[in-house]
Amino acid sequence: MADTTNVKKPNKVLSFFREVKAEIKKIVWPTPDKLAKDTGIVIAFVAVIGFVMWILGVAIQWLLSFII
Repeated sequence: MADTTNVKKPNKVLSFFREVKAEIKKIVWPTPDKLAKDTGIVIAFVAVIGFVMWILGVAIQWLLSFII
């Protein structure tokens, strides 16, 4: 039989963090201008959707008060 007491097992935690570090280096971060533009688009979109939902809420409330 082979003696397996001298075989080293790789440290899984250390290996995980090495892989995380390698993946983080691959990330392409946005420029500040691109980030500001995208943030503005998101804020505008949320405002429009919020306004539409508010209008629908008022319309449904008016319709229910008209029916009742």
